[in-house]
Amino acid sequence: MELAGRTIADRYVITDLIGEGGMSVVFRALGVDGAIVAVKVLREGGVSRRIEDIIRFNAEARMVARISHPGVVALYEIGEMPAPLSAGHSVHYLVMEYVAGTSLQDALNHGETFAPDEILNIASQVCDGLAHVHDLGIVHRDIKPGNIMISGRGDGLRAVIIDFGLAHVREFGGDAGEGALGTFRYMSPEQSGIIRRTVDERSDLYSLGVLLYRLIAGRLPFEGEDASSIIHQHIAKKPEAPSNFNPDTPPVVERMVLRLLEKEPGNRYQSSRGLLHDIRMIMSGSTDVIPGAADRQARLNSRTGIVGRDSDLARLRSRYDDLARGKGSVCLISGEAGRGKTRLAEELRDHVVSSDGIFIEGKCFAGENKVPYGPFKDALNLYLQHFPRLSDRYRLDLKARIQSIGIDRCGVALRLNPLLIEITGP
Repeated sequence: MELAGRTIADRYVITDLIGEGGMSVVFRALGVDGAIVAVKVLREGGVSRRIEDIIRFNAEARMVARISHPGVVALYEIGEMPAPLSAGHSVHYLVMEYVAGTSLQDALNHGETFAPDEILNIASQVCDGLAHVHDLGIVHRDIKPGNIMISGRGDGLRAVIIDFGLAHVREFGGDAGEGALGTFRYMSPEQSGIIRRTVDERSDLYSLGVLLYRLIAGRLPFEGEDASSIIHQHIAKKPEAPSNFNPDTPPVVERMVLRLLEKEPGNRYQSSRGLLHDIRMIMSGSTDVIPGAADRQARLNSRTGIVGRDSDLARLRSRYDDLARGKGSVCLISGEAGRGKTRLAEELRDHVVSSDGIFIEGKCFAGENKVPYGPFKDALNLYLQHFPRLSDRYRLDLKARIQSIGIDRCGVALRLNPLLIEITGP
């Protein structure tokens, strides 16, 4: 697409090509005020011309234009112009802040490595930018090295998030090229569409976890020759510890990254601000940070409201509130397939997490579970992951209660997960 010398919006003159991808071409341009800007022009045919898609693109671009943060590329203007190659058609463009430097992906492709302090600096700046946009109700959906611009090194390193809000116009059908594979390598399990989980700010945090793993370990947590292999690993395979590839990885950083890479969104960091708190604590020299201890879910959720089950949801929430006051109970959700039982449980989970509670689950499907007590084992494993985050008083009280029952009665539970000995004691 040759546009050099062309004037955009009567005030930006395109000077030269910066880069191009499968969906767009980016040019450097000079404004009438002398300011350098970047102009991204979507390729002809790269975006569906259905009117609803155009409306959605413009609406989201206007939303992103509200962002004002040093860690996020600024969007100045959106518009459309006559298509250079197709008479009678138009192409959409974005006028954005020009960010000097290179993408983090290009730096990695050229063999650059980053010191531990630089990695934490990148993490802090990206997380700070994400916290701001998440507060506005925006989810990036495509956090990866190719969408992080960096400049400078050491204490002067700057990291800026680019390509906000455009993930919904990307088309991943058919054969996946390198650009699409790059996205799949950093994509959260729920973004695959295979598992029924909401894509929200925790999805961005998972992708950030993959990015940090790559910087720390020198490799990705999951590799594969095709998209389906990579997606399967994101959904089903536990990542190896980064220290297996980089023995100098601080344990506190490793715990933070592995928490970001939890398969279940409810087990990850629940907010960018909670993660940012821990990153800054680590940068200040703290080595005893408990990942997520200061975290709260920000309640960013793109699901539609639950319909027709308000009274059932209210009863479930009331039961949990009773539990929080020390009054436990058992509640059975029954109904035919498709009546919203899973959705009710998900809504309850969000209520529990937002109230600083712990939601654990175990699943059992007819004909599939071959392990005795399988659902209880899953639930116990989840609980033990949360156990280190609990207060010292709670842990001591629980240990005393279990010991009062008698260790000899915990045999089955200990066989399900020997780590339970950390609670019961030897």
